[in-house]
Amino acid sequence: MNILDLIGSEKQVKWAASVVAKFQTLYPDIPLPDVKSAQWWIKNRDNSIEDIISNSATGVKVSTPFTRKYPMFSRSDAIAAIQALGSDFIVIDL
Repeated sequence: MNILDLIGSEKQVKWAASVVAKFQTLYPDIPLPDVKSAQWWIKNRDNSIEDIISNSATGVKVSTPFTRKYPMFSRSDAIAAIQALGSDFIVIDL
């Protein structure tokens, strides 16, 4: 795992780099998964090395505006938002 390849905000990358460095120090003989998402490393920072390896093997789901596969909100979320607006609004669909 190359720390320079991490993707995320500057703060996330620094934090994730420290998480990766911790795992590299604790388990020098175990190759870490090549996960570039800083958010993934932060989320899994308290997991065991076994969990880290198995979580990466099940498929890393990186969620960014460019990789999102499914809508972030469902139809019911849209209905609740529209109902919260009341009746004094106009919808323009272009």
